[in-house]
Amino acid sequence: MSALITLSMPRPFGHVVAKLGAGLARVERGLVAAWRRRNDMAVLASFDDVMLKDIGLSRGDVVDAISQPLWRDPTVTLAHRRDERRSARAAMVVSRFPMPGPMPGPGWRRRSGPRACPTADFASGRSSP
Repeated sequence: MSALITLSMPRPFGHVVAKLGAGLARVERGLVAAWRRRNDMAVLASFDDVMLKDIGLSRGDVVDAISQPLWRDPTVTLAHRRDERRSARAAMVVSRFPMPGPMPGPGWRRRSGPRACPTADFASGRSSP
């Protein structure tokens, strides 16, 4: 009688190999993404100051982003700086042009007639009611 011998890996060993392969694939994807981001940073570093200002960045922002460790995404730093500048600029515009005061209450009525809005006497600096 002939015996058929089959060799197979034990189940736990195959599971370990699969986990190891998945981990290596994840590391590879991370390294490729980091390489692409650093390549993008090199392109940004080649821009002159006017081009950087057009996209809301400065030379110092790019240098700070490049100096981040390899595992950090430098574009997050750049986006954060750009957003800080935009919000500061928006706050400056709001402070130059403040919003009008609160709206009148529910009992308020607009006056009608010839004296609907007060007129100013520019010579004396007084306004009529």
